[in-house]
Amino acid sequence: MKFNFRPQLLSRKLKNFLYVAALILATLPLSVQAADSPSKPDSRFFNSPGLKEYPNACAIILEDDLTYRLNEDYSAEATEHNAIKLLNGEGVKLFRLYPRNFDASFESVEFEYARTISPQGQVTEVPADNFKTIAAINGSPIYKDRQIYVAEFPNLEVGSVIEYSVKTKYAPRKDKQWWACSYLQNDLPILHSTYKVSVPSQEKAYTFSNVPYLRSPKVTESKGMRTYYWETKEAFDAITSNVSMPSSFNYYKYVAATSFSNWKDLSKWAATIWDENTADSDASLSMLCSRITSVGKPAEERIQDVLGYMSKFSILDKDQNIWRSVDFKQTIASKLLTYQDAAYLTGALLRRAGLRVNAYMVASSDLKTMAQLPPIPTYFSQFLLKVSDPGGKTWWIDPSLPGSALNAPNLGWQGSAMLELPSAHSSKPGRLVTAPVGAPEDNICSYNMEGRIEANGIGQLNADITYNGPRANILRCAEGQAQALTEAQHKEMVNWIIGKFNSNFCFQTIPYANFFPTEMDTQSPVTVGTSVQFANYARYSRERDRFETPLPITQGQSLPAGLNSASRLYPVRFDAPFIDEVSYHVILPQDSKVLAQPEDITLSNDVGSYTCKTVVKGSEVWFYSRTQINLPWIYKDKFAQLEELAKAQLSTFKAPLAYKLALKVPMEKAQKDEDEASQE
Repeated sequence: MKFNFRPQLLSRKLKNFLYVAALILATLPLSVQAADSPSKPDSRFFNSPGLKEYPNACAIILEDDLTYRLNEDYSAEATEHNAIKLLNGEGVKLFRLYPRNFDASFESVEFEYARTISPQGQVTEVPADNFKTIAAINGSPIYKDRQIYVAEFPNLEVGSVIEYSVKTKYAPRKDKQWWACSYLQNDLPILHSTYKVSVPSQEKAYTFSNVPYLRSPKVTESKGMRTYYWETKEAFDAITSNVSMPSSFNYYKYVAATSFSNWKDLSKWAATIWDENTADSDASLSMLCSRITSVGKPAEERIQDVLGYMSKFSILDKDQNIWRSVDFKQTIASKLLTYQDAAYLTGALLRRAGLRVNAYMVASSDLKTMAQLPPIPTYFSQFLLKVSDPGGKTWWIDPSLPGSALNAPNLGWQGSAMLELPSAHSSKPGRLVTAPVGAPEDNICSYNMEGRIEANGIGQLNADITYNGPRANILRCAEGQAQALTEAQHKEMVNWIIGKFNSNFCFQTIPYANFFPTEMDTQSPVTVGTSVQFANYARYSRERDRFETPLPITQGQSLPAGLNSASRLYPVRFDAPFIDEVSYHVILPQDSKVLAQPEDITLSNDVGSYTCKTVVKGSEVWFYSRTQINLPWIYKDKFAQLEELAKAQLSTFKAPLAYKLALKVPMEKAQKDEDEASQE
């Protein structure tokens, strides 16, 4: 499947939003001609596999037929025909709505037909009223062309097939570059796929596939057009998800055709667009920069001045169209920016502040995987900026999180593949490189906790959490964005951030107070705090005649356990190397006797290390743990070492602190209090 915002990848929250938004905000029905629909469903739909053959799938894609046609003026049109069989209730919910993102400034979308086919063969055409268009980005005039078409399929039930054909037309491209790709595999099984790409005969096209028998498509010439055709010979199962794996998108089977012969060609093209969008000659941008900062300041201060200005914008995570031209007058006036527009504006201001800016397009895959993918822009949706001063010192900036400049790329990008964009004056093409990786010490989270447990198991906890490096940067950005929030909204945000910490080791909490700094130094660690009460922090076990309470071994990143080097197909990916330290002092009820505690562990290997130690003195317990991971990407040859660390961490988690009260009288009351808390 291609050309569409795949519905099977939508989160449930977004699907619910689309449904409500389509009913409330929709304004324009699409044109659908029922007469264009084939008179009879394909007989193969009724004899197709089902839940028996695919017990883990909510739906299967029976047919995935796509075409792409490039015209002489470099306009293009693509058609997509899909037939999807719904295998259970989850599939029915998932495909009731079909959303399609598009940009009306250069795209138009038309459904040629859409229909529901019941298990008994009854065909129901999707009525015109079920096709709606809504704004993809609300509240920003510069993104008024970003829209979503939503089709609602009627009469769905388990065993139904939804079938549709949709055509997308693209305006001519001045740069005369193009790319087309069909994914033969995704998060659902695809039984059969075809792909046809047609280009003018004089146009050079490069084809790619990671399926051996599809690397040489069938090529025909007719009426001044050259056509490339692929057809699968087998069904492709859904991507098998592994815990802590990179985006599955990078591992789909594919066929592709493009005007780019390699990554160097793509880097030249992308660099030209970057230079055009950051070298704007508009004097208003220079005036804005002069109000933000001064060229006479040290480089780091100039960078921070620009990032401080950028923090006033609400920045969307991703953008479907990162290659459009930017109008800075509109950008500056907007309160909401896409990630890419924020990158262009950040780069332009840093340039005007006298700093050298190198741009990179970053992907969610590693270099080895990226080298096997076709050289098309689809795999990049974000920019990272490397900023340098005349002395050679460098900083990394993630424009979507303009809290502060970092010594290494932000969380999620360290060790990932990047395509460097050569400067306008460079004769050297860009190349695929690996994003720098920071040291674990650059990304420390320290949790310092003081707790007290009453005889009835109710506990109180005071905790300070100190974040360094990229993790601190995320909180700086959150606070910067919060400046536009109301007091109630700000409180809700703080409660959510700290609530994530509390829920890591106990769900039933009653917060007394939360501390979230409103002024944060750009280079210093960030500390947040919380005071909470736990209704059943210590649980009484009647069988064992003892209380048990969990120990918070890690609040940042648990290690994936259950790795099987024989069956796991994909690497393990962490956001960055990190260290999580937990120091926990808890006072038990007076004269309590500790019956069990986790075993002390000290373990170290190439992947990282894990340490835990417990000290008991009377009714007081001191617990310390430290988890360190040295690598953001861990491959098969290191799985056994990661598994060793994960098992050690898990053994601590499964061995709670257990103690016995000096008096037995409160135990019945403790059990009663726990039962009442559970009922509440």
